[in-house]
Amino acid sequence: MRVSSAVRRGVVLGLLGGGMMAMSAACSEPAPPPPAAPVVKTSAERVARYQECWKAFNDKAWDQFQTCYTENAVSETVDSVPASASGRAAIIESGKAGLTSFPDRRGELKLVLANGDNIAAVALWTATNTGDLPPGPDGKAAPATGKAIGFPIAHTGAWNATGDAVVHDAVYLDQRTMMAQLGLDTNPARPVEKATGSAPAIVIAKGDDIEKANLATTQSMFAALNKHDVKALEGYMADDYKGISVPEPKDTDKKESVAGTREMFAGFPDVKITPVTTWAAGDYVVVAGTFEGTNTGDLAMMKLKKTGNKVSDRFLEIFKFSGGKVQEDWLFYNGAAMMNQLMAPAKK
Repeated sequence: MRVSSAVRRGVVLGLLGGGMMAMSAACSEPAPPPPAAPVVKTSAERVARYQECWKAFNDKAWDQFQTCYTENAVSETVDSVPASASGRAAIIESGKAGLTSFPDRRGELKLVLANGDNIAAVALWTATNTGDLPPGPDGKAAPATGKAIGFPIAHTGAWNATGDAVVHDAVYLDQRTMMAQLGLDTNPARPVEKATGSAPAIVIAKGDDIEKANLATTQSMFAALNKHDVKALEGYMADDYKGISVPEPKDTDKKESVAGTREMFAGFPDVKITPVTTWAAGDYVVVAGTFEGTNTGDLAMMKLKKTGNKVSDRFLEIFKFSGGKVQEDWLFYNGAAMMNQLMAPAKK
């Protein structure tokens, strides 16, 4: 059938007209609104989120717990083996793996400190060893001891831009204390602590003059420490000073801590202690750093003759100030890692 030229023109014009009308309608519609800016959590909201994440970990709520980390987050257990897990999936698998030896493990928060993107906590780590322990250097798994553990650990985290997930965190856990409490290390260790169910103390940074003064004092303390100036260090300690070094079997007072510092300088004459990150929250200052030195002197308190070995360890230290002086001094590091370096065969 032949179509007249007039009809063809009408069809074409109709198509063009329809297209033009559609374009006109599209152009007349308002542009879609820009995506909403991400909500950035306040410091108080970040602390609440942090507590939610610890609860999810304790409850083994892995679907919920995985949201506490960004997709490419890194989680460390400082100076331990394995040292770290990279990526959300690997972090969750690492968390699940620890249940083999300690199915009832929990962390009870005792202190939570927050400053911007930084968060740090002291937690009481409790568990009962009812499953085989991971293989040791001989490749053999140790049978369950049936014993309980309970000692303080430290945890630090760095939030993402919105404060709802962690991009990097680190656990400072003393394996030597753990093994001694399990009866697998003959060295003395602090007694097993039990959870109390009490709420943690929470301190959020204000950026005030007190925090600035405490940060300045901390800087001076580490300068004195690296000069081996024991008298100056003693001057920064309050009369009721309490030293809580987790790898040590008991806490120390001012006099005992000064004696321990003198022995450290004698045992490691070239010791260098380097703060890597330092920040404040209220009366507290948090320092993450490194300890490096060569053991060329006896360590009487440890009943250890000089080994000549070099030692390099990471630590987390939390100072609580009162009236410009240190009243409490929490020190976290892996004593097992340090001892392994000290006792390693001398290199020829």
